[in-house]
Amino acid sequence: MKKLDLAKVKVSEEMVQDVSEFASDMIEKKKNLEGVFYWAEGGIGSILQLRFVYVLDCGLVSFQVDSESSHQKKINRLEEKHNIMISEEECYYQTFVDNKELGIYSYDYPIEEMLQVGEIIYDRNGRLAELKEDIMQNDNIGTDRGRACCQIEPPITYTKKK
Repeated sequence: MKKLDLAKVKVSEEMVQDVSEFASDMIEKKKNLEGVFYWAEGGIGSILQLRFVYVLDCGLVSFQVDSESSHQKKINRLEEKHNIMISEEECYYQTFVDNKELGIYSYDYPIEEMLQVGEIIYDRNGRLAELKEDIMQNDNIGTDRGRACCQIEPPITYTKKK
């Protein structure tokens, strides 16, 4: 298994709470999610950047990252309030599976590296955790992206709303 020494960046509890609520809203709204993970970059001499990746079920219509102005306003408020950058993207679970079965990885769009260094915050059926474990054990997947990443403390979490 690969060991990545990711720098630890302390952030405020308030930032984690605000970003967790944002992520929870997205998770609760979208029913075709297999899981969500994020990865963080910077924080050491630069602005902290968080990238959320929404992993969708195979065969279901893409929910497309919300481009509504109210959603973008939430992101802008979080960015300003906590001096961070937030970006979002989506991918299909089947892409991971296909790449694994074929023994190829999408280096032009290194989603595997993103999961490798990322933190899973929602995993509906435990399949993202299995994929992450496979990726960590696969020496064909580089760790270059990991060198620019960091782990934030405390981590962003998801709690199902009641």
